[in-house]
Amino acid sequence: MGRRIDFFIEFAKAPLKVGAIIPSSRYLRRRMLSSIPFNDDIIIVEYGPGNGVFTDYIASSLTPNSTFIVVENNPSFYKNLQEKYKSYPNIHIELGSVEDIKEILSSKGIEHADYVISGIPFLSLGTEFTHTVFSATKEILKPSSQFILFQYTRVLESILVQHFPRYQTSKVLINFPPAIVFKAQA
Repeated sequence: MGRRIDFFIEFAKAPLKVGAIIPSSRYLRRRMLSSIPFNDDIIIVEYGPGNGVFTDYIASSLTPNSTFIVVENNPSFYKNLQEKYKSYPNIHIELGSVEDIKEILSSKGIEHADYVISGIPFLSLGTEFTHTVFSATKEILKPSSQFILFQYTRVLESILVQHFPRYQTSKVLINFPPAIVFKAQA
């Protein structure tokens, strides 16, 4: 229950940046992460983890040789995640903007990621921000890797297709609000 209260408090402080009143459901988590081969050594990046619904599952599923970069711009969420994962050598929690993802990865000696996961409410953050992040995301993904994100409407699709022409969508109705998952191919 504490996670939901913390999430709601952060939503109340900055609703456009948090984007949802409560954390994502386990059904949304399953749909988002279903195509990731966690048995392989991979590099995953997560944008805007909030209180870590996806982060927790990814962290518990990684091989010891995988790398997980988590980028959060909310200081409260960042502090909680930093504390929670401080003993995980292959998980790096970064306070900053996902617009700077190339520099963040470069500082870790990483050029490309296998998967990028996002729960960022792109529509509330503006078209310019979204184009910048999608462009940077395409640059850091390996060929045939995936950018996996969810939104609450299909409005973002017109921007997504400009950067990722190959993608699939699916709806997750058991979530509040219901969500649309986009799985885009690099």
